[in-house]
Amino acid sequence: MRQGGGRPWYSYVLTLAVIAALVYYIHENIGEIRRYQFHFQWTLMIAGFLSSIAGLMMMFLAWERLSRCFGLTAPRSRAARAFFTSQLGKYVPGKVGLVLVRMDSYRGYSRRTVALATGIEYVLSFVSACILVLVSTLFVRSGLPGMVKWLAAGMLAVMLVALWPPFLKAAADRVFRLLRRQPVENVPSYGSILVLVLMYIAAGLLFGLGLFTVLNSLSGLSLEYYLPVTGTFWAATLVGIAAVFAPSGIGVREGVLMLVLPSFVPEPTVIVGAILIRLVMMGAELSLAGLSRVMDRSSAQGSTAA
Repeated sequence: MRQGGGRPWYSYVLTLAVIAALVYYIHENIGEIRRYQFHFQWTLMIAGFLSSIAGLMMMFLAWERLSRCFGLTAPRSRAARAFFTSQLGKYVPGKVGLVLVRMDSYRGYSRRTVALATGIEYVLSFVSACILVLVSTLFVRSGLPGMVKWLAAGMLAVMLVALWPPFLKAAADRVFRLLRRQPVENVPSYGSILVLVLMYIAAGLLFGLGLFTVLNSLSGLSLEYYLPVTGTFWAATLVGIAAVFAPSGIGVREGVLMLVLPSFVPEPTVIVGAILIRLVMMGAELSLAGLSRVMDRSSAQGSTAA
């Protein structure tokens, strides 16, 4: 049995269970949160918002570069509208909304090409997030066995090999064969892929800075924790991605942050900060989606008038 336009009933149950667990966790710690002496700073909160905006802009520039590799060209205002609007599609359970919105925005192009470019984007951003998690592990000063750090370094090498174009093409061809579609004609060069990975890593660092500054807006946090906070954020995001039942990992990502960050950040700060960074990032996404829509309309009206 399915509900809500095709969404399975157990998706609602799992989402509600995760949210209920978070509510219970916050309820159990509400007394400590009330007693904790927060030193709220609006300037740092605004800095976190701007950092999230910058991260989204870097992701757009990466998508623009990647889409050109597949022949998907469009005026920048239209490309920006397509990208930032499609980001809101990830709040649809199953993560299919992002792809559907982008396909609709790139009318006139092969849906297969748009889907392939979006899939490659997903893989590159996923690998970049894994790299950030592994690198942050290398910079943790204590509490981790040396073997874990060596394993992290080894995984970095494996990921760089996995991005080799023939490997990517073989993997994409296998997927398309399963879907009974024609194989992929080409993929970006290795140099282009590495540049894109660096761009997604830069975006990831900016998002990590957003969480770090939001936490700092509540209580002081040493700069040495920037990379551990960033790595934890992306580890939580990856878990949220795996939880396909939760729109944009809502509840799941916050749960992981609340589980891991208290090892070096005061628990009341983590609880409030995890909720605030969700609101900050949603605000950044909505702002850019709205702004890009206005700019695209203005550009279209200007072209018509001319």
